[in-house]
Amino acid sequence: MASKLGRSLGVGVCSAYWTTPALSTTKAARAEVRVATPVSAAVADAVIESRIAGDFAGWESRTVFVLENGQRWQVANSGSYYAPKRTGPKVKLTPAAIGGHWMTIEGVGTRVKVLPAGAK
Repeated sequence: MASKLGRSLGVGVCSAYWTTPALSTTKAARAEVRVATPVSAAVADAVIESRIAGDFAGWESRTVFVLENGQRWQVANSGSYYAPKRTGPKVKLTPAAIGGHWMTIEGVGTRVKVLPAGAK
């Protein structure tokens, strides 16, 4: 029987995947991973708040944002957005439903999908 996620996406996801102890992780275990690892595996389900290090004037496809917390995020989708230049706007990254994160930037009326820089 497919899980709710599998049914909602129209794919046959085996419910055993979601219940297999080797594949499931507790929140405490994920928190430990977050402390030890940079952006990659540690942010799968984390909400991140920081600021852009330096100036911000928008983005284009493949733009890399460097945050004050040291993380680097790359724009995952095509398209561009241009804004008046600002220094260090606040950003909030929330997990996207299917991989990556949505980055919301202070003063910008749209969000952009991002991946950890270097991720495929």
